[in-house]
Amino acid sequence: MHSIGHGEHLNIPYFKQFLAENGIDKPIWVTEVQFQQAHQTENYANEDFAKILARSYIFALANGVGKLFYVNIKLPLVRHGVPFDERSALVRDNDDKSPLFYAHLTVAEMLGGLGENDEVEILKEMVGDTGLEPVTSCV
Repeated sequence: MHSIGHGEHLNIPYFKQFLAENGIDKPIWVTEVQFQQAHQTENYANEDFAKILARSYIFALANGVGKLFYVNIKLPLVRHGVPFDERSALVRDNDDKSPLFYAHLTVAEMLGGLGENDEVEILKEMVGDTGLEPVTSCV
């Protein structure tokens, strides 16, 4: 499921209810965790989003979510005429890692970071002529 701007609970309680009501017994993956930069968060800094991310991940995992995928790795300054900023991105516009990046990394390490023999899948997303470069390293 996607969770864009649903708050700290990532819409998990409602999704679990939907699955139960429809007799669906499947693992839950939140494939688009995104804390939307909207009116309700207009005064939030990257540090605020870092705190939300840590609480959201803990809540999700405690409620049976198997995988979480954070979407705002690094945002373009403008995309399709819409201005973005780096407040909810893991990597700042100048390529420095943000407090949100370190919150994400801390939770991942607490859950058991990558081991010597673990593999990392490199993803690249394309929509038409617009795309994100492959992520080759998380640290």
